Amino acid sequence: MVYLHWSIYHTAGTCVVSDEVRVRYRSKHEGHDCDVAHLHMRKEQRQHIAGLLAAGIPFEEVLDAIQLDADNAKVSYMHFITKKDLQNVTRDFNIDRNAPIYKNDADSVAAWITRMKETEGSETLVRYIKFQGQEDDSGLKADDFMLILMSEAQLAGLMQFCGPMKQAALDSTHGTNAYDFQLTTLMGIDEHGEGFPCAFCYSNRVDEFAMRIFLRAVTDALGSKLTDVILMTDDTEVFANAWMAEMGPPAHRLLCTWHVDHAWRKNLGRINGDSLLKATVYRTLRSLLEMTDQSEFTSKLQQFLATCQSTNKTAAFGTYFAKEYAARPQLWAYSYRLGLRVHHNMHLEALHRVLKHVHLQGRKVRRMDKSIAGLMRLMRSKMQDRLLKLHKGK
Repeated sequence: MVYLHWSIYHTAGTCVVSDEVRVRYRSKHEGHDCDVAHLHMRKEQRQHIAGLLAAGIPFEEVLDAIQLDADNAKVSYMHFITKKDLQNVTRDFNIDRNAPIYKNDADSVAAWITRMKETEGSETLVRYIKFQGQEDDSGLKADDFMLILMSEAQLAGLMQFCGPMKQAALDSTHGTNAYDFQLTTLMGIDEHGEGFPCAFCYSNRVDEFAMRIFLRAVTDALGSKLTDVILMTDDTEVFANAWMAEMGPPAHRLLCTWHVDHAWRKNLGRINGDSLLKATVYRTLRSLLEMTDQSEFTSKLQQFLATCQSTNKTAAFGTYFAKEYAARPQLWAYSYRLGLRVHHNMHLEALHRVLKHVHLQGRKVRRMDKSIAGLMRLMRSKMQDRLLKLHKGK
């Protein structure tokens, strides 16, 4: 029996039945390019994965090690593998799956870090670690905790998406673990207009000193500073001061419009009046925010401040607004960011919501290792989505 890679050829005419068989054989595949998304694992790749699984490394971590190492320059079929592929390898190599379980959370995290450093493709994922009770030369206190994560794929994204006049956003979130360690994310915007998380930092404190350590680790991994970026933050000085100290002044520093709007709504309670008066003040603020002519903005801003101070009902709010926002319109007014097309960091807010409500199943997990596992699932999902768009056009 002869096996042929066949192609269909249509020839006009009458079909004649005879004992003669004619075959047109092509030794090379034709019809479409040899895309990585349509290939299969080679023997040596399957053997490499089998070695990782036989060592007791969980499926999630094997996928992390492979997929989080992907960047645009060196994509292979390995970056498209799924749990089903790992299950097939486990079956074919007759591997006994008994991953170690640690009752102590710190021991579990330490074991995970050790496995990552020993696993090909994820050796550099952990950029910095300090456990509580340990001393190091960073200047953190003995009871401080910090874990900085950035894969090679994230590093490649950082270089591509956080360059001069491109957006870099920083924000922190609570609720990813029972210790109330905050998760801080550095994010850029990719060529599809979607948020791309470039680095993560778990820490028990988010102040200027701690964020400087985070950004210093990013700089060390990158080999240079991120210069002339458009820095987007919430309405605090922690991230901006840390960025100035480690990276230098950004090309533009902007406040997230959503955070500004939230702060205004929250402080409408300073107005001693009914809901109609509060709504009028809020609409005026939004009008100021969205004005695109600087001269008109400056004139209307002074009129608004004068009107607020002219009556006791709005004087307290006018004082608050003059102190917090009127003195720095370049951070929040649209008229000062024309052409930048950057107004919010909702990509980052959305990422944190997906982590909490999808990958952590909508609850505050008690263990730190579970939180890290959820974060790795999130990153693997982001990388798979990105690779599919780049190489399958979906």
